Order: sequence, then structure tokens, then C-alpha cells
Amino acid sequence: MGIVTRTRPKALGLWECARCLSRYVQPVQWEALPSGRVAIDLRCPECFTWRSGAFDAERVREMDRMLVRGRSELRAIYGRTVRDNMYRELDSFTQALDLDLIGPDDFLPRLQSRCCSYQA
Repeated sequence: MGIVTRTRPKALGLWECARCLSRYVQPVQWEALPSGRVAIDLRCPECFTWRSGAFDAERVREMDRMLVRGRSELRAIYGRTVRDNMYRELDSFTQALDLDLIGPDDFLPRLQSRCCSYQA
């Protein structure tokens, strides 16, 4: 028979959900304790699991670093998405101009229709 080795499962980071393994767990409320630990309520936005506990300062700093990294990634993704959408809009607008689908009258102020205006 072969040698059986048992390994301890890796401890999850505070930003990881024990239920669904999401990496987007968010701190909802926290409080520094006199012992130097931090009491935190955590919530998973994917499966809505809540977890509370008092954690040592190093684990909390590690979670904070992950939150900063995630925020940076989110901003970068948002920037790319906005840029891509603007290029698509520009391409559509250019095609509409090339096909003569847009004219000067498209930029005139719109008149209010009589049915919608209120006169006292």
C-alpha cells in the first residue's frame, strides 16, 4: 500500500466565501477591539452568506489589500468598458452619417406636443 498523506485544507482569506468560494466577500461592519483584533461582519454578494468574527490585524490588512486590488481591477474594467462603448457609438454614428441617415434637422430642439403640455 502507498503512503497516505493528509494535507490541511488551505484557510480561506476573509475575502473568500466558505459556502460558494466567491472571492468577493465584503466587510459590512467592523470595530477595532482593545485586544488589537478587529471584529468584522462579512457578507458574500453572490450567495448572501454572512460571517462574523474577531480577526487578527494581519488578516484584516490582507483583506484590505485584496479590496484595494479589487477596486483597482474594477476601475480598469470600467474604463475599458466605457472606452469600448464609446468606440461602438462613434462607429454607429459614423456609419449613420455615411449613409446620410442623420441631417441637421435631427439636432433641432424638440417642440412639446399639445397633448402633454399643461396650461392653467
